[in-house]
Amino acid sequence: MLVKDMSASLYSLSKVKVFTITIISTLALTLGTLVAMFNLNFTILSASLPYLNAEQLYVSKTVHYIKDRVEFDDFTPIPMLLEIYENEKTPESQTALFGYSEEVIRSKVETPQVNTTYTTPEFMPMLGFTFHLGRGPSTDEGLNSMQPVAVLSYQAWQKYYGQAADIVGQSIQIDQVNFKIIGVLSEQNREPEMLTPGRLTDVWLPWDYYSFQRRDAQHWGITLLIALIGIYGVLNYGVSMRRYELGVRIAIGASPKSIVLGLLGENTKVICTALGCVTFATVAAMAWLASSEVMFSVSLLGFVLPLSLIIGITAATTVLAASGVITKPALYSLRSH
Repeated sequence: MLVKDMSASLYSLSKVKVFTITIISTLALTLGTLVAMFNLNFTILSASLPYLNAEQLYVSKTVHYIKDRVEFDDFTPIPMLLEIYENEKTPESQTALFGYSEEVIRSKVETPQVNTTYTTPEFMPMLGFTFHLGRGPSTDEGLNSMQPVAVLSYQAWQKYYGQAADIVGQSIQIDQVNFKIIGVLSEQNREPEMLTPGRLTDVWLPWDYYSFQRRDAQHWGITLLIALIGIYGVLNYGVSMRRYELGVRIAIGASPKSIVLGLLGENTKVICTALGCVTFATVAAMAWLASSEVMFSVSLLGFVLPLSLIIGITAATTVLAASGVITKPALYSLRSH
């Protein structure tokens, strides 16, 4: 009986090839968006960070208001940062300051623009950074010391200084200040991308030289409701297009239950096909992310939850759409066609 039902479902789908392909591609895109959203949320909210004692790391951010209106969604006043930095230290915990900017290396003929991060000495040890050459800032080079020292990333050392072995001790001029290069970070270090994805620091400088420029607020989001409405519209349209066929089946004695189960079977096959396409695309995307060394985590829940949502929405949509046919006399469906 099951084989017969499957054959009948496949035959029905083969009669509307364009519509079937449209449903498969739409569901594949929708399900792919859901999988990406849930895995992105898992990476941001639940996945462990590749740092020592990652569960004990916290980032402080505040919202800046002007006349009861949010002026900066991700802006912490400098005095507040300094207050937290000075007063929240305990024997069991440490605090560190960091701020992002872009500067020009004036000591290079080509004057390249580079990404800079201004930090206090505690920042690099917190994240377990190691050094290919030299060292990081010491406590004597901390807040209010005004020690012009700099640390290069491994990539910046390769790109701008040709992997010079004697780079430690040389000077780099940024914003009219000559900084002494004291170290080069190891290639294996994983910098947290907290400003924007893919933004990596080229030169690390002391917090004392931070320009205190306001950071642009970062906004992002994915609207799940649009995807759900799209699924409902596609499936509901499919049932509406088959109103005449369903009316005939009801007229010759088909039960409402068989009508609903048949539609569910067809829609489930379409979803499984879309899921196969999404799985293939996801595996390819994960392989690409792994090759590009992007921090990305995948959870089983990130696949199961969107799939469950899709199945639930499909079932609800099918029942709602079919109810418009099975709750009316068969002649009504035929007449409306």
